[in-house]
Amino acid sequence: HTVALFINGEVHAWGNQNCGRLGLKEKKAERICWDSQPVKPEWGSVDAMSSGLAAGKKRPQHAAAAEMPQDDEGRNRLLKLLESRTQEVHDFSVMQNLIKQEKDYCREESLREQEKAIQEAEEQVRSTIVACVEMERRLLQLEGDLDQSLQRNIREIRHVRRPDIENVWGEPKFTACLPYYEEMLWILQTQL
Repeated sequence: HTVALFINGEVHAWGNQNCGRLGLKEKKAERICWDSQPVKPEWGSVDAMSSGLAAGKKRPQHAAAAEMPQDDEGRNRLLKLLESRTQEVHDFSVMQNLIKQEKDYCREESLREQEKAIQEAEEQVRSTIVACVEMERRLLQLEGDLDQSLQRNIREIRHVRRPDIENVWGEPKFTACLPYYEEMLWILQTQL
């Protein structure tokens, strides 16, 4: 993208709108802006803040005289004034210096990586939601099947006659275990 400061003091820009640094007043429908368009006033406020206009000092005659402060305090003051959006556009060179000194996590490549990671996380959440709906449907179906099966079995168990265990002839080891099995079956029936 390209930004130009005209002699009359207006700042215009053209180029790729998706980069986030074009700062047009009105976003265009096309991705690439071929004709120069006026930029937002806050984009031009960088020079006013760094040159001391906010403190009432005279504006420097050359763009090179309006260097961006290198210390953290000056940079923070500059960024706070930029966020206040009360200044007007003056020099483009200061804006370029600010863009060059931006943090790595604010650069386009880093932002694209962050966007990709967020989109992947969003896709995982969406697939989990879709899977949850399917799992709930299967769970409801299994609960219904179990309920129907237990109701049928309980209905049939009531009609079954219990054998007389005391008069059964058979292996003594086996017949000795039958009362335990009877008790376990009774416990299972009462739990339902």
